[in-house]
Amino acid sequence: MIRFRTYRFPFKKPFVTAQGSITHRKGIILEGEMQGIRFFGEASPLPGFSTETLDEALLFLNAHKQAIEVLFERQLTLAEFDRHCAALNGPPSAGFGLSVAMGDFLARKDHLPLFRYLNPASPGTVAVNATLASSQADELIERAMHAWNNGFTVLKVKVGKNTEAEFSALKTIRESLPDCRLRIDANGAWDAQQALRNLNRFYDLQIEFCEQPVRAADLKGLSDLSRQSPIPVAADESARTLQQIRSVIDRQAADILIIKPMLIGSISQFHAVTDLAAAAGIPVVVTSCLEAGPGRRASAHLAAGLEAQRYAHGLATGRLLRSDFFPSADPIENGYYYLPDSGLDLSGSVTS
Repeated sequence: MIRFRTYRFPFKKPFVTAQGSITHRKGIILEGEMQGIRFFGEASPLPGFSTETLDEALLFLNAHKQAIEVLFERQLTLAEFDRHCAALNGPPSAGFGLSVAMGDFLARKDHLPLFRYLNPASPGTVAVNATLASSQADELIERAMHAWNNGFTVLKVKVGKNTEAEFSALKTIRESLPDCRLRIDANGAWDAQQALRNLNRFYDLQIEFCEQPVRAADLKGLSDLSRQSPIPVAADESARTLQQIRSVIDRQAADILIIKPMLIGSISQFHAVTDLAAAAGIPVVVTSCLEAGPGRRASAHLAAGLEAQRYAHGLATGRLLRSDFFPSADPIENGYYYLPDSGLDLSGSVTS
């Protein structure tokens, strides 16, 4: 009734994390059939970000396969299903994959796409940003112009390696593209003093916000910076779990939350996080974990289901993979992700 299969897709260029370089994205696809309906999910921990490994997620799914199938066969709501899965104490990526698979089934059963099942009022589109990274100012500028010419009006630039080159590139991008929305991502590269100094310097460039300016564990530094910085501060690596997000909110440590659903767990957990953020008046930006097509699309469905859409989301990451399940690229045009009315079906053959 449900099976788990692994994939291994190469990146076009190695993806660099704090733990080293990754040449391939590995993950698990959940595929099942019930009442004549095929449904899908994805459980793909991201090395350097997830608390579990791929082997641990796969071991959990296989060890609990019988119990999982029983849960699928029961007439449960999505919230009930998520609660029962949580009682199995599995890793977040497995919880995400199972919840998405159940959500995909329930939505298909009602002849709806997942985003419409979660939020009937959703327009089915979400704004997305382009992510730019290079240690060379000229290359950053070239990539920014290319993204803009391809319809992206929100550009996220990776910073934290060479401040002078990054400032020069950002200044040129701002002068060349006065109408673009610029945001930066330091991935915890600075200490609190460096961050404040750099953000003061970048202020005149009209930066939308800065993601994770200080290391993930420095919640005090993040909190102090969010009160002093002239540029809004976003928590990313500091906000991977529900418990961490509660701490960020309680300490008023960020102006924006960057949420990766694969790290959070189930759809119910995702909604618990977004409800907390909404109650605190903190906007949420949904980003992928560089998953394959089913996982990315699931995150896009969750983003489209949000009531508030203040910022563009980080979901245009499919282009980083050399191969994928879907025969075409993510449905992105002019900086918007247009969600198809179909489910998470692995239609077509793997692209290469």
